[in-house]
Amino acid sequence: MMGSSAGRLWRHVRKELAADLLRTPPGAATSGLTRILHARYPQWGTERPGGASMLDIILGRDAAPRLATYLAGESDLPSAMRSVLAKLYEPATQTTAADWLKGDQLADDKLATLGLPTASVSDQELEAAARDVVLALCRLAAEKTTLVLGVDNVETVQATLTDEKALRELAWLVGELATGDGARVVVTFVRPETMVTLRKAADKPAIQRMASVETQIPRLGRWEHVVRLVAARFEASAPWQALRKQHSDPYWPLGEPFLRGLMAANKLVLTPRHLVGACRVQLERLRTGADEPITLDPAPVDAEPAKPKPTSFDAPWQKRRDKYTAQPASLTFDTVVGLGLPWLREAIDAPFTLFEHQVDTLPDVNLLFRPVAGGRMVGVSCCDHAPAQLWRRLDRLKKQWGDRSTSGVLQLLVLVRQETNRSYAVAGCGSVIRGWRR
Repeated sequence: MMGSSAGRLWRHVRKELAADLLRTPPGAATSGLTRILHARYPQWGTERPGGASMLDIILGRDAAPRLATYLAGESDLPSAMRSVLAKLYEPATQTTAADWLKGDQLADDKLATLGLPTASVSDQELEAAARDVVLALCRLAAEKTTLVLGVDNVETVQATLTDEKALRELAWLVGELATGDGARVVVTFVRPETMVTLRKAADKPAIQRMASVETQIPRLGRWEHVVRLVAARFEASAPWQALRKQHSDPYWPLGEPFLRGLMAANKLVLTPRHLVGACRVQLERLRTGADEPITLDPAPVDAEPAKPKPTSFDAPWQKRRDKYTAQPASLTFDTVVGLGLPWLREAIDAPFTLFEHQVDTLPDVNLLFRPVAGGRMVGVSCCDHAPAQLWRRLDRLKKQWGDRSTSGVLQLLVLVRQETNRSYAVAGCGSVIRGWRR
């Protein structure tokens, strides 16, 4: 769930699920979504031998109209979903339809090409729409196709170490995915300490749906498990996959001696995470020509004084920072603000507490902070939108601010937008923090 936060979980799942289903895996002729549709409507088309693209698998030029005919009978699918799926198989609208499925905000003219109306939707409505798309994709698979959905990095959805709201939302999301109709498995990977917090945050029914079966990931005690895991990690990368095909050694570039030595030295403590981490260090060692041996837990050097342990704030902050910087694409503006502002509030000991409940009359306010001394709250709205969507959001915020129903709720509404050609929200966050300092 890296790259997500409370109030945006369904949008994150939509983006990742749609992107994965639209991808054509190595060795496959079609995308996952095309295979799902073909399994559901076997009379729709026939695979053409040797076909390389998603459009090549359908015989004839009437793929989109024929698919639209079948989708018209799916009353449980949202009308927008039926329209977009058909447009996905028209060359002129294929890219736009794929962007919509992933949740990208489209301009009015792009929406028109998909046969969709233009609308001014709030953050709450975007989240609800994302849920509808995810569940619709699951219903399309139904009993014809088995979906395996993996949820990892659960702890990254928390804005603070005590953020229970995000964990409650996550528990209900996973439970809803796991208990719907159709053949699917939802596997959630949770650290033991996070699971303790999760059980405290979520109610019992949500936990029961989320974790109907529990087990621990075993240690890597068998050689074939080590080999398969390392190979799978390399095969998941197209560049590495191409490079490895140029070498006859199945253990290249790490080498069999390294893997056997690592397993022999750490047989009782070797986990998948440790193995991947050690391989990453070894690759860097090979790249730089270093000759230091690799251990999972390197011993301290006596010649150097022990480094002071990071403070309670710095340690989790650094850990999370390392995770996000390793995957820059997950660093969206809304994620930075949604996770960063609550942490910054703790860092400067600002006299506010994070208000965890959504106010229905403020659907475009992403964060709410309540003064410790009491009184009306401070709202923060992320406004990093393209101009076509920005003016609609500003109109909604103006109405929400002036609505009489918000009287007594807000004392201040802060609009945060990143500077031109900036990748992160540092400038916008800084202005908010300076206001708190005053």
